[in-house]
This record gives sequence, structure tokens and C-alpha cells, in this order.
Amino acid sequence: MGSLIKSDIAGNDRTDAVYLVDCESEIRAKCLKADEDLSPEEQAQRIVAQAESRAASILESARTQAESMRASAKEEGYQAGYAEWDERKQALEQRIAELEAETERQVAEHWSALEPELLALAVEVAKKIVRHEVDQHQEYILRAIKTALSQIRDKREIKLHLNAADYEFLKDRKEEMRGSFDGLQSIEMIEDRRIEKGGVLIESASGQLDARLESQFAEVERTLTETTDNG
Repeated sequence: MGSLIKSDIAGNDRTDAVYLVDCESEIRAKCLKADEDLSPEEQAQRIVAQAESRAASILESARTQAESMRASAKEEGYQAGYAEWDERKQALEQRIAELEAETERQVAEHWSALEPELLALAVEVAKKIVRHEVDQHQEYILRAIKTALSQIRDKREIKLHLNAADYEFLKDRKEEMRGSFDGLQSIEMIEDRRIEKGGVLIESASGQLDARLESQFAEVERTLTETTDNG
């Protein structure tokens, strides 16, 4: 078997390591065992061919090892890159969570500041809607009185405090109102400047029932405020 001999050959600006196949011993052995029928030239060619084959095998082995090392380095680089990407991804997810929490906090603060204004606005809108209904439909007061009377236990004798406009509309409808409720015997209507059109203040043996518009609006606002505070 031939051995490898390292030889340094000077180049222009660098030294290249060249590996040579030492075939001297192998050639000597082959020459001693050569077939006597071969000419010296043929024996020399056979030995050179064997040496070249051995050198090619060594070169192929070196190339395979180099490819293996290159693949290993590539895999290590991939793993390092993946680890770095995963670290950045986790940092980004944490930052997103922090921003979401901060956004929710700011929205809650803004809502708390705007809540009273929005509540007042909602009540004002409700007032405008109801008053528009009152102005457009004179019979609104009839529905209001019927709703209020349904909450009174003893309604045999009642007094209705009414706005002047509603008083004029209802003063000739006492019989109609008496027929709408069982047990209603006496109705007295009183014109009252304190009462807004569409509202009524009722006195009965059970007590007083305030169905004025401003009282109803105040109750709506109180209910909304309590609902918002509890929510």
C-alpha cells in the first residue's frame, strides 16, 4: 500500500499543501511480482494506473468528509437562526400583549370620563322624543293617566292635577275614563300650572302618584346611572 507524503510547494503569495502518493514501495513490490509475459512498459502502465486509482479514492473520501462538515455547519447555523427567531417572536408577542393591556386601560379611562356626558345626552334625547310625542298626539295624556291608574290600589275617588292644555282636552271625557277602570267612581280634574303637558299628578285614598314627565325622566336617569355603576 502506498503512503501519503505532505509536500509544501511555494506559490506566488502563498504555500499550498500538496499530498502525493508514495508509490515507490508498491511499485517495487509490483515489479517483483509482475507477469514475465508483460513488457516493462506494460508493467509500468499497470502500476501507474493502480496508483492513480488509489489517489482518486483518497480524493473522493476527502470530498465526502468536506460535504459532511459543510452540511453539519449548515444545520448548526439553521438551529442558531431558528432559536434567534423564536426569541424575537416571543419578545414581539409580549410587546403586543402589553400594548393590548395599555389600550384597554386607556379606553376604560376615556369611557369613565365620557360616561356622565353620554348618560346626560341619552336622557336629553329621551326627553325630546317623549315631548315630541306629546305635542303630536294629544291623546298621549289619556295613555299616561291609564298607566298611572293601573298602579293605584284604591281608585274609587281620584283627583287629577293636569296641565292647562290637557285639562281642556280631558274635561269632557270623564265618563270615558270612568268606564276604563272598574271601581272608579269619582274623578276631579284640577288645572295645575306646575304640571308639564303630558304629565299628571294623581291623588287618591292610597296616596299620591307622581306621573309628571320631569319625575319620569329623573327616574330613567337614576336607573341608567345605577345600571352603569353596577356594570
